[in-house]
Amino acid sequence: LIKEFLSRRQQLSPDKRNKIAQQLSDHFYNKFNIPIEDRKPDEQFLEWLMTSNSQ
Repeated sequence: LIKEFLSRRQQLSPDKRNKIAQQLSDHFYNKFNIPIEDRKPDEQFLEWLMTSNSQ
């Protein structure tokens, strides 16, 4: 899902893009109980997640 979002995000409107990025990263932040002060900007976090997952 994240990979698909990152590859297709250029085609999305900025609003929709931010909304999806936020929903995806909120899901992971809540799942792993990451405090708000440690959170990254949503798209940045998703890119990091993909690069750390692919290794």
